[in-house]
Amino acid sequence: MKKLSVEIWSDIACPWCYVGKRRFEAALAAFPQRATVEIVWRAFELDPAAPRALPEGLSYAVRLAKKYGTSAAQAEGMIQRMTQVAAADGLDFRFDLIRSGNTFDAHQLLQLAARQGPQDADARHGSLHRELIFRSRSHRCRHVRISTQISTNSLSLSFTASSN
Repeated sequence: MKKLSVEIWSDIACPWCYVGKRRFEAALAAFPQRATVEIVWRAFELDPAAPRALPEGLSYAVRLAKKYGTSAAQAEGMIQRMTQVAAADGLDFRFDLIRSGNTFDAHQLLQLAARQGPQDADARHGSLHRELIFRSRSHRCRHVRISTQISTNSLSLSFTASSN
C-alpha cells in the first residue's frame, strides 16, 4: 500500500501547535489506514528574532501583550481561552510557569534526533512540548544532555537546570 506523507510545520513552544498535534493524533488513531501514514516534522520558528533569554520577572501575559500589541487584560483573555481549549483536549497548560525565548536550539536538537531515526520523531516532539508547556523547562538551555542507544536507535532527552 502506498504511504501518505503528512508534513507538520510546528514551533515546539507554540501552545496552538501542541493542541493541533493532540487533535491530529486523535484523528490519526481513528483512521483505518493509519499504518500507511508517515509524519514528517518541519521546524517553524514563530519568533525567530526573539532573544535566547527573555527578561526575567515579566509575566507571560505581559510578554504576550507586548508581542501582539494588546493590553495585558486582553493577553490574559487569550491565555484563558488557550487554557480552556487545551483542557478540552486533555492538556493542562501552565502559562504561569512558562519561559519563552528563541526556539532555534530546540529545533536543532530535534533535527539531530531525526538523524538518529525518524520512527520516534513524533514522540520527541511531544516530549519537548510537554517539557516546555507543562513543566516549564527551558528550551533556551544550551546544556541538554543527549544520550543515544544505538541498538534501539532511540534518543533520550534530559534537561539540566543550567541557565546558559
